[in-house]
Amino acid sequence: MPSPLHADSSAAQPPEHGTVDALISQTRRLRGGLDAVRRAAAAEEEPDDARSRWHRALCDLAAHQLDDLGEHLGQLREGPPPPGDPAPAG
Repeated sequence: MPSPLHADSSAAQPPEHGTVDALISQTRRLRGGLDAVRRAAAAEEEPDDARSRWHRALCDLAAHQLDDLGEHLGQLREGPPPPGDPAPAG
């Protein structure tokens, strides 16, 4: 039976760039799909309808989360900042 330290060491290794790049691409595809859903819904919805406002709010939230995910994955791909660099704001 492998020791718990063995399992932890594999989890602590950074992901391969190919994996991170694939996740970034998938995030961009999802963002594009979300934009298409928003455009299609905007053509069919009444602007002041409660359901339309709800739909727009959820799309806005999803867009914000996908944008944040893309930024975080980009940081992961770049790796940690060199020692002595200030931490990024945010």
